[in-house]
Amino acid sequence: RFSYTTFVQIGWVYDQLSSSATGENTLSDNSALLVLGRQDELADNLRLDTAYELRARFTSPAERSRISNSVSTRLRYDFSADWQAALSYRLSFSEYTQNGRSDTAHQIQAATTYTPTKDTFVTGFASYAFGNSSEVSADLDNLSFGIGIGVNLPLF
Repeated sequence: RFSYTTFVQIGWVYDQLSSSATGENTLSDNSALLVLGRQDELADNLRLDTAYELRARFTSPAERSRISNSVSTRLRYDFSADWQAALSYRLSFSEYTQNGRSDTAHQIQAATTYTPTKDTFVTGFASYAFGNSSEVSADLDNLSFGIGIGVNLPLF
C-alpha cells in the first residue's frame, strides 16, 4: 500500500477449466498480474474504487494466451456495517499472442454483500458483459447471475 487510498498488487493466478460432459481438461491458465488501485471515500457510507490491471495469461492450449489491459470503477454504498451494495464497470482490451485476435470487452455489474459475522459473508450479483472481437465467431455477450457464501477459517 503506497498510502491510505492507493495500492499496488502483484500476483499469480492459476485456473483450470474442464468439460462438464467429459471431465476432460479444456483450458489451463497461468496469469501474472499487476494491479494499481485507488479507494476514495466520498461520504461516510459511500466509496469509489478505481483500478488499472495488466495481466499476462499463459495458457494451454497456447492460442488462448493473451495480454490484457483493464480499467475499472466501482461505486459502493454501505447500508449498514454488515450490508453493502455496489455498481461497477470494467473496460478490457485483450491482445492474443498466438493468433492476432484482439478483443474489447465491457462489463457492468450490480452486487450486494451481507456479512452476518466477521468471518462469514453471503454475496449475490448480476452481471452483463458485451464487446467486440476481431474473431468473427467470438461472442462476448453474456448475462450472468451468482450467489456466493464465504467463510474465513483462521489457521493460527
